[in-house]
Amino acid sequence: IDKKLKKKFVKHCDELIFLTQKAYDINKERYDEFIPEVTILNNPIEKNKYKPISIAEKEALLQQHQLAGKKVFLWLSHDRPKKGLSIVLNAWKDSEKLQNDAVLLVVGAKRNESIKGVQFVGQVPNDEVVAYYQLAHVYLFPTLWKEGFGLSLAQAICSGCYSIAADNGGVSDFFTSKD
Repeated sequence: IDKKLKKKFVKHCDELIFLTQKAYDINKERYDEFIPEVTILNNPIEKNKYKPISIAEKEALLQQHQLAGKKVFLWLSHDRPKKGLSIVLNAWKDSEKLQNDAVLLVVGAKRNESIKGVQFVGQVPNDEVVAYYQLAHVYLFPTLWKEGFGLSLAQAICSGCYSIAADNGGVSDFFTSKD
């Protein structure tokens, strides 16, 4: 969309809702005149659904998926180059320890490759993704583009997953510490 049209559009908005502080800051800088009322939601996740589970519930879920005793890493997204799956898979192939002591669940991608310790789950219905977040120990979010709002990252964090993410776009708003 052309810049003049964007400026005209924003000038006539009464209210804008952003999902991250970074998105608000970028838009405030982008326009000479920025007068709408602004709300920043920060986390619009259904917290009654995406929530941590007890250790006993996690163990039962791991048993159900034949993953008991494994450290479970999760990558969950649409299979597009900008989502960074190739980086995760290359790192996994280079780590014999990960291949032997852990499992990487790849949800949202169905590939015809065999990698030790990697399970390609393919696409799952939206109402089933919460179980994958809850059984995972570590969520990987290696985005290669400037995310406006990483929905899957927010869902993973709310589900109690330790998360490792690339610092692109609004992703930094999810973390209070970059340690």
